[in-house]
Amino acid sequence: KQWYQRRVAITAGVFILGNDDCFSSSSNSTSPPTPTEFKKLLNSVVNKMTNEVDVKFESLIFMTPLPSDELKFDSYDANRLSGVTHDRELVSKYTKMYREVAERQGGKLINSSEILDRNFDNNFKRDGFRLSEEGHEAIAEAILGCMTVNKPVFPPRSEIKDEKELTRIIENNWVIPPDNIQAHTYVGTVDEYSAFFQKTYKGAV
Repeated sequence: KQWYQRRVAITAGVFILGNDDCFSSSSNSTSPPTPTEFKKLLNSVVNKMTNEVDVKFESLIFMTPLPSDELKFDSYDANRLSGVTHDRELVSKYTKMYREVAERQGGKLINSSEILDRNFDNNFKRDGFRLSEEGHEAIAEAILGCMTVNKPVFPPRSEIKDEKELTRIIENNWVIPPDNIQAHTYVGTVDEYSAFFQKTYKGAV
């Protein structure tokens, strides 16, 4: 809501990977990627997005996996009953990989642990890992702080005459070209990504 009120439209690539890999439960025996595997995967995703997708990013932003409030997390009944654990050591290792990739790719790093540590207790809900409203706001402000805002793009809603003008403003600020949007407008969620990437990668999904 605050972003909309500022009326800015920016094309930024925000990479938030590895968060779920730091969690495990008694019902999930899948091993997460090692730090080296994770770094390779992250580099691969960034290279795909910057070299093959027809969107030019003004900035690349990397956000490290979220921490958890250890006291809340360990004392929350639902976490204990479902056998959910949070590998804080893996969070630290992935954060190091993020730093190396951000430097290599010329991107900006958001260390979520440092951001959330400033108001730690209030930034998490009772389960100790989901962000509270304050936590979301802190992360959102950190992301926005990594962007360069040159000028407002969207006028206030009260200054837009009708739907036709609104459509014109939107079309002039497409992030993805209209023909790509049309390619996956009327298909299911999975096929949306397939249609978009197949068109973008010229068939090499």
